[in-house]
Amino acid sequence: MKKRGFTLIELIVAMVMAVLLLGALVPLMTLSQKMNYDGQRQTRVNQAGEAIYEYVAGQMRAANRVFVGYGAPGETGALYPDDWANWNRITVDENGQLTVNGAAIYPADYQQACTLQLEARGRDRTVLDLAVRLADARADANGALLYEKESAVTLPNLTLDAFAQTEGLVGEALSAGTAGAAAAAAEA
Repeated sequence: MKKRGFTLIELIVAMVMAVLLLGALVPLMTLSQKMNYDGQRQTRVNQAGEAIYEYVAGQMRAANRVFVGYGAPGETGALYPDDWANWNRITVDENGQLTVNGAAIYPADYQQACTLQLEARGRDRTVLDLAVRLADARADANGALLYEKESAVTLPNLTLDAFAQTEGLVGEALSAGTAGAAAAAAEA
């Protein structure tokens, strides 16, 4: 007697094998998608961090006076120039976002759910060490550092008395996190 097709048992075995194979591939595909998403996010964070660094460094390079301080007028222990209203103030707000004179310079989602940390330290009268860090602000990330760049910025436009208001302040750090209590000021 000739066989005309598959038996019911053969079909069931083939379907079970297909389901097992599919069950093994789905977690791998999910993992691949997550890794792809994480890679894209890291690329966007790197681009945002680099753009923020270049913006702040460019503002500092163009300035003819630089004051590295922290806090805001009226805050206890704040350090800022006497004529602070005449300065362009680069700060980190309470949301961890870069602002200039109190106004955000890019949309909140630009930082990819990261908190900006900005640090400036005067090395001498013409060099400023500038650091930009982006830390993950998502609840499950515990503030993991996603981007960090630190290097010296030469300030070619400074006059000899550029640090006059900050005498003795060279070497003081400016840093900010979500508290937003730090500011670097540049006067163009």
